[in-house]
Amino acid sequence: MRVGDTLRIIPTFDTTYGMPDDNVSLPAVVVYIHPQQRYYRVRYTAANGGSWTETFSCTPCELDRRGRKK
Repeated sequence: MRVGDTLRIIPTFDTTYGMPDDNVSLPAVVVYIHPQQRYYRVRYTAANGGSWTETFSCTPCELDRRGRKK
């Protein structure tokens, strides 16, 4: 996984602000990865033009699941 990659992630927060129902994976662009890979941040963009970020932990299993490239 690298900054700029697009991932399909189910948001872990309320999606009533112009987003689809819960449990739907949405495209999210990786905007930051902690230098020691402790966490990463993604940006979602809503159909109405709004956007927000969400932060996820970088466990080794999570990095592999997200397709980390060495």
